[in-house]
Amino acid sequence: MINSLVPQLDSMRSFGCAHPAPAPSAPKPRRLSWVEPLKGVALLWIFLNHVSERLWGGPWAGNPDGDWPALNGRLAQLKPLHDGAPWGLAANALRYLGWLGDAGVGVFLVVSGLGLTWACLGRDPGEPLDTGKYLRRRVGRVFPLWIAAHVCILLGPAIAGYRVSLADSQLYWSMLGIRVLPSQLYFGVSAWWYVTLLLQLYLVFPLLWRVMQSGGAWGLVVLGTIALAVRAGGLFYFHHYLDAWSRGAIFITRLPEFLLGMMLAWWLHQTAGATRGTISRLTIAGAGCVLLACGAAASVTLIGMSVTPLLESAGAFLALFALLAGNRGVASTSSTRSSKAPFTPGQSGAGTVNGAEGPDAAPPAPPRIRSAVNPGRRGFIPSCNSDAPRRRFASAWTTSAIPGASACETCRVDLALDWIGRHSLSLFLVHQPIVNALLPKSGSDWTPRRVLIGTVLACLASVIGAVALEKFTSIAGKVLGDLRGRWAGAVSS
Repeated sequence: MINSLVPQLDSMRSFGCAHPAPAPSAPKPRRLSWVEPLKGVALLWIFLNHVSERLWGGPWAGNPDGDWPALNGRLAQLKPLHDGAPWGLAANALRYLGWLGDAGVGVFLVVSGLGLTWACLGRDPGEPLDTGKYLRRRVGRVFPLWIAAHVCILLGPAIAGYRVSLADSQLYWSMLGIRVLPSQLYFGVSAWWYVTLLLQLYLVFPLLWRVMQSGGAWGLVVLGTIALAVRAGGLFYFHHYLDAWSRGAIFITRLPEFLLGMMLAWWLHQTAGATRGTISRLTIAGAGCVLLACGAAASVTLIGMSVTPLLESAGAFLALFALLAGNRGVASTSSTRSSKAPFTPGQSGAGTVNGAEGPDAAPPAPPRIRSAVNPGRRGFIPSCNSDAPRRRFASAWTTSAIPGASACETCRVDLALDWIGRHSLSLFLVHQPIVNALLPKSGSDWTPRRVLIGTVLACLASVIGAVALEKFTSIAGKVLGDLRGRWAGAVSS
C-alpha cells in the first residue's frame, strides 16, 4: 500500500490568482507539528557542517570569493581523502554530508517564510497585518538572546580563542544586527551572519505579504525571479564583495528560499481539505534528493551559484518534509469556511508553527487531537499510551496525508528533535565556538577517537550552553525590567 503525504491541487489554475476559485470545505489551519523536528534536523546538519569544516576546512564548491580557484581546483578538492578502510569511508561520508550542511541554513529560510505566512493565513478575514506589533514580536524573539550572546563572547579568551574588545566598533554594529560589509560579516562568531539575513527578511515580510494578498502566489514568483536575476548579476559584478553577496549579506540574494516557504504555506492552506489524488512520500523524498544533487552539482560554477541555494534549500526541505511529516496527519474536522465565498490569503482560522500569541497564535487542539497529546507540555508534546505504536503505524499509512497536528507520537527521537527545534536559536548561537574549542583544527594531527569524543562533548556542551544562555537572558530581562520599574516609579514620584 502506497503511503500518501500531500494532496494535489484540484485545479492549478487558481495558483496565481489573488482570489482563487472556491475550494472544497476544509479545516482551519492548525499547528504544523512537523516544523520543530524539521528545524531540529536542519540545525544538526549545520552543526555537522561546522564539524567537517573544522576538521577539513571549507569547500570551494558553493563558496565563491575573490580568490576562487579554477574549476579544476574546485573539483580536485572533492576527491576522497582516505582509502577504503571503514574509518576512511566514514570520514568521507562525514566530510561530504557536512559540506552540504549549508542547505540547513536554506531550510531555516524556507521554514521562516512558511511559518510567518501560515500564521497570517489564520488571521480574521480582512484584518490587515499590524506591522508595528509584528516587528515588536520579531525583535522581542531575537534580540534578547542576540545581545546576551554578544555579552558572552566578550569572554573571548576563554571561548575557543575569540577575542572581542569593547573598543571595537564592529561589536556594536553586530549587536544592532548589522553584518553586511566584508569586515562585519564574520565578526566574532562567523556563523552569526545568518541572524542579519533573518532580520532583513523579517523587515520586508509585511511588504511581501501585501504582494501575496494583491497578486497571489504569482506575485511571489515574479519577485523570486527578479531576485534570482539580481543575485546572478551580482555574482559576476562583484569581486571583493563576492563572498558576502553569495552568502546572503543582502537579503535579496536569499529571498527566493524565503518566498518558497511563503508559497508552500499558501499551498498547504489551500489544500488542507483536499482528498483527491495524492503525492507519495517516496516521490517527494526522491524529488528533494534530485534537487539537492542538482544544486550541489551547480555549486562548482559561478553561474550555477545563482540557483544553487534555492535548489539545495528546496531539495533538503522536501526530503526532510517527506521523512518527518509522513507520520503526522491531520484529523479532519468540520469546516468553518464557506465554499460559496472566494478565498483570499488571511481568510478563516488561526494557525501557528511556534506556539506564539497574536498573529503567531496557536489554536486549541481540535477534539480528535486533544486526547492524543499532553496539553500541559509546550508544543503539544505527545502523551504516552500503551497502543501508541499501533496507532503510529496506522497513522503513517492510512491517514489523509496532510501535514499538520500530530497524532500520538512517543518516539524519543521525535521528542529530541522537537526540543532542538524549539531551542534552535540559542543552540545556533552557541554551538560554533564550542565546536572550535573541542575539535582539532584543519591541518593538525588528530585521531578518529579524538574526533568522536570531541564531537560528543561538543553536542553536550552546546545543549548546556544553550540552556545557560536562555537562563541568563531570562534573569537579565527580569533584572532590567525591575530596574526600569523602579526608575519609572522614582520619576513619577
